[in-house]
Amino acid sequence: MSIWAVTVSVAPGSGTLKTAVDNASSGDVLVLSTGTYGVSGNIDITTADKVLTIQAASGANPVISISNGSIRLRATGVKLTIDGVTIDGSQ
Repeated sequence: MSIWAVTVSVAPGSGTLKTAVDNASSGDVLVLSTGTYGVSGNIDITTADKVLTIQAASGANPVISISNGSIRLRATGVKLTIDGVTIDGSQ
């Protein structure tokens, strides 16, 4: 976990979550508000030992809508926590 870990608010939209994950440092918390976060293709977490949390903002109901892809942990020691978020792969 980085001593520089931060909490990042991520706006709903297509590609916003992927950009936030790609730019996140180990220990960061990505906070999602109500809305749909479109993911087309894969979100790959490729940094070894990266710790990342994706969580709903208080009272929010965010949906990660994945079409033709997935969220993949592709390195040793990666830890991903997802809390209060619906993941919909039906698209």
